[in-house]
Amino acid sequence: MTSSRTCWLVVCALACAGASPLFAANVGPLQTARFASDQAACTVNGAATTFASTTPQIFVRFVATGVRAGESLRVEWLNPSQQVAEQVPYEDLPASGSLCLISQLAVAG
Repeated sequence: MTSSRTCWLVVCALACAGASPLFAANVGPLQTARFASDQAACTVNGAATTFASTTPQIFVRFVATGVRAGESLRVEWLNPSQQVAEQVPYEDLPASGSLCLISQLAVAG
């Protein structure tokens, strides 16, 4: 029997890090999946919301809109105890009306 592992995902704009709340970026829909099919096209495959502990990686795709030049985002992967297991910073972003990003969390291995 394969066990499953619960991980939570948080995507933060500057305010999440305790910085100035005057940020412009909005982060919208998150898609979790087993595979990043094409990072250049910003697509993921194998959509899922639960993953076995043997899953090599979990991918999340999201779009940040209204990004101002120099803003930062951070992806936080939380463990079942709600502690940050891994952080992925996206710093000094370019100005963009719509910026698509893919992040990954190594699970097994």
